[in-house]
Amino acid sequence: MSRAASKPDRRLPTADAAAVLGIAIGTLRKWVALGCPHSTDKPPAQGYLFSAPEVRKWMADAGRTGLSGRPRSEGSKVMLAARIRKESALANLYEGQVRRAAAHLLDADDVRREWDRTTALIRATIEPLGASLAPLIHGKTVPEIQVILDNTIADALRRLAASAA
Repeated sequence: MSRAASKPDRRLPTADAAAVLGIAIGTLRKWVALGCPHSTDKPPAQGYLFSAPEVRKWMADAGRTGLSGRPRSEGSKVMLAARIRKESALANLYEGQVRRAAAHLLDADDVRREWDRTTALIRATIEPLGASLAPLIHGKTVPEIQVILDNTIADALRRLAASAA
């Protein structure tokens, strides 16, 4: 460590400040463009001067660690909220897969196919009733028509129940 680096309150040249802060010189130079506090008391050709305490405070405020890769901190509240939403959605997806595997939930396409089959069966049973009942009820009294309708409907329902099983 240089003599200049042993005094943390002093303004340090880039190389010494990087050594004191434990970061790469290139990182410190990049941070200047991001707003890292520095002094330009020296001519531009000689570089910047840094106060280690000011840079440490800026690092903490900006979430910078000096380490390569992602910051170790949890990040912003927005990122934390997004991570929670993602984890919740993944948990719901997993729970749905577990229920489906345990046969607690049915596949939506299977339900649609079964509904279509059942609807077609009901339609095929009910639609011809008018044509088949017309000759049976022609000229009958209301009580006789009622009995014919009751018996025909009961028979249609038995056929539907039998085909559904």
